[in-house]
Formats: sequence, C-alpha cells, structure tokens
Amino acid sequence: GINGEFVSFYAFFLTSIERTEIKNCVSHGIALPSGSIRECYIHDNGGDGWKRGLFTAGSLVVLDSTIAANATNSINWSQDTGGFLLVRNSNLIGKGGSSNGISLTNSAASITVSLSNNIIELHGAYGMTAAAAPTALIQRNNAFRSNTSGDRNATYFASSASDITLTGDPFTNAAGGDYSLNNTAGAGAACRSAGFPGVTVSGTGYAD
Repeated sequence: GINGEFVSFYAFFLTSIERTEIKNCVSHGIALPSGSIRECYIHDNGGDGWKRGLFTAGSLVVLDSTIAANATNSINWSQDTGGFLLVRNSNLIGKGGSSNGISLTNSAASITVSLSNNIIELHGAYGMTAAAAPTALIQRNNAFRSNTSGDRNATYFASSASDITLTGDPFTNAAGGDYSLNNTAGAGAACRSAGFPGVTVSGTGYAD
C-alpha cells in the first residue's frame, strides 16, 4: 500500500490520491498522517483501510470512494491533537472478523467529524466508535446495516434524524466490485435520491 506515516512523515503529509485501487496488502492499505482520497477503491488489505497515527494535527478527506473488506478498521484515526475528518459519498464496508467502520482511538483527541451520504455496513464491531466524543459532529443522510456491536457507540456518537436503516444489501454486485445501488426495497432503493442535498438539476442524486 502507501506507507508514509512512520518514517517519512513530512514527505507524505497532505498526500492526495485519486482514482486508485489499493488491494491485498499485508498490512494497511494506506498509512498516512493526513491527506485525501477521491474515487478510490481500498479493499482486502491485512490491516486498516486507512490508518492515521499519533502525529500533529491533520485532516483526512474521503470522497466518492469505497473502503471494503479490510481485516480491521475501514478508517482508524489515533490522533493526539486536533484535526478534521470528512467522509462523503463513500462506502465503508467490513467483513467477518473486521473491527469498526470509523474508529477514533485516542482519548485526548480534539476532532471535527463530518459524515454525509455514506453507507456503513458489515463491520465486526461498530459502524462508528471513539475513545472520546468529537469536538463537533456533522451527520447527514448516512445509511447503516449489520454492524455487529451497533451502528454507533452511543456514548460518543449521537444518532441523526436523517439516518437510513438498511434491511438488505444495497449494491448491485459488491462481490464483483459493482457498488452501484440496486433497486431493492429496504436496500439500494432506500438510498436512491436520499443523499444530501438530493436530486439536483444535474442528475439523479445517486451514482448509477
């Protein structure tokens, strides 16, 4: 994968990754202290999808991406100072024996979290958990399914009135890498045109 977290910290700060597939790594798919991914597919790695460790304040931005079937967490943030986590229009998908969808693991963290239009499902622990509550939390139109310990650790993450609870697989063929939404009631149909801000003049409001 990409390992810029431990040795080459400054050289790999604020890395931007676009339209990239990272798969089958022995450890984490991405280990970076800060940066962004857009239209990426991070899957089947032996550790976290994205591991962010104990360094100075930074931000992680995940846009229009799928982080799926990694051995532990989809996103693991263990940061000891302030920062910003934004996940939008993305899929965080676990597998049997995996850990959490989003894990904020440092109790001293001071983090702003913004989550919009995501599907968070099939994790072996929580969809979202933390060791301390985020400083600020913005949640809009996120869908959840079959996270073993619950969609959230309610001690640190409040639910949102815009939550979508799925009763079935929302994807056309996730096993084959097709994460377009199906039209099954309680599954893909529940997510179609359900994202913020919804249907616009430029399209349907969901990825075909």
